[in-house]
Amino acid sequence: MIINKERLTRKIYDSKAIIERLRQRYPKRKFSVENIEDFISKNPLVKHWLRRKAEGTKGNYARLLMRYLTELEANETATTPQEILELKKTYGDLNAENILEEFQSSVEEVLGEGSSLVRSITIAVRSFYSFNGRQLAKGRAIPEYKRKKEKITPKKEEVKPYMATIRGTRDRMLVALETSAPIRLESLTILQWKHFIEVLKGYELKEGNKELGEEDTVILKKDETGKPLIQYQYPHIGLKSVELKGKGRGRYANLEQHCWLHKFAIKWVLKWKKRYEELTGMAIDPNKLDTLELPFLIRESGEVLDENGKPIALSYSALNLAFDRHKTEEYPFTLHSWRRYVESNIRKFVAKEDRNKIMAHKPKEIEDAYDSDELEITKEQFLEAIPNINPEYDFEMEDTVERLRAVFEKEGRPITKEKAKKYIGQIVQKFIASMED
Repeated sequence: MIINKERLTRKIYDSKAIIERLRQRYPKRKFSVENIEDFISKNPLVKHWLRRKAEGTKGNYARLLMRYLTELEANETATTPQEILELKKTYGDLNAENILEEFQSSVEEVLGEGSSLVRSITIAVRSFYSFNGRQLAKGRAIPEYKRKKEKITPKKEEVKPYMATIRGTRDRMLVALETSAPIRLESLTILQWKHFIEVLKGYELKEGNKELGEEDTVILKKDETGKPLIQYQYPHIGLKSVELKGKGRGRYANLEQHCWLHKFAIKWVLKWKKRYEELTGMAIDPNKLDTLELPFLIRESGEVLDENGKPIALSYSALNLAFDRHKTEEYPFTLHSWRRYVESNIRKFVAKEDRNKIMAHKPKEIEDAYDSDELEITKEQFLEAIPNINPEYDFEMEDTVERLRAVFEKEGRPITKEKAKKYIGQIVQKFIASMED
């Protein structure tokens, strides 16, 4: 980005500091976690303002207020959060608004109108004023927000090619997981292996012969009588309100998320389990509580264990940055893109209230939304949508054909692949006819 210094010097907030940050693709993360925590602890007004905010929001709001304060300090306007409030109290009703608008104009001069950065800082600053009873004038210091890029929703046929561009098992697994369980980034980083207990108890990974070009597959485990554990056919992942956006506070109270995994997601979770065990030297055992409570997402390079020998959980920022690095011109996807992928592809099959449970949006009638009968209805609708979201659905049909042939082989009546497909087609036609009657 080329900065026109001559134009910038006409604005009262165009200090050398802001020019330097703009050179570095403003706003780069200037403040460390330690800086932010120190800022919050030393400023009671800020600490009180943020005390009920979610952890991710708390750190983000504090950092945005610090950025604004840095520019006020550079222009000798204010040096502390208290002095920011005094701008509204001491220098006239509209002084704070005038100063914030000058700052907005300064940044938009370089980043363009509708900058998401300006909007983010403004939201944090207005929140700080409002919480402390110094509401800014209605209609003032509210920059227009223009989305620079259209939201991109991945296509089913792009899933596997995109995954092939990603190095590392963990991040490829996350894409596969998100095509079935659209979990938000802030929830992903607090997942433990206990959330995947039905995968661990119900399935095992069968590795294909790579030299022959065979795909890895998953097979249902069997009980002592040799019967598949059908109850785990579509593993369920349930998240409570404290594990979701808002941490169960305010309008997020009693919110839950319920997802079911298709086989493509199951396969990659088990691939990640194998890699996880290689990295940590620990076996993930569904019958041992200590391993179920280990973080699900950890580093895949560098120091994997802490000084106590425990796996180091992946942070929110590290996961976010990892997927920023995976973006390409051909695949400009973020982790959030896969939430849109699921929501758009299940829309025809799953009613809005049931989509809310899958997407962790608040249902209209939250009191009974999550009882077992209601969730069973949601699950049945979701299963109908699997062909639309599972990128290996056709491959799974091939697996079904082979399983049917194996049944006939066991009974001493071998059949060809074509005949097996014909039988399956007849069964489907009968089912459709029964539904139409």
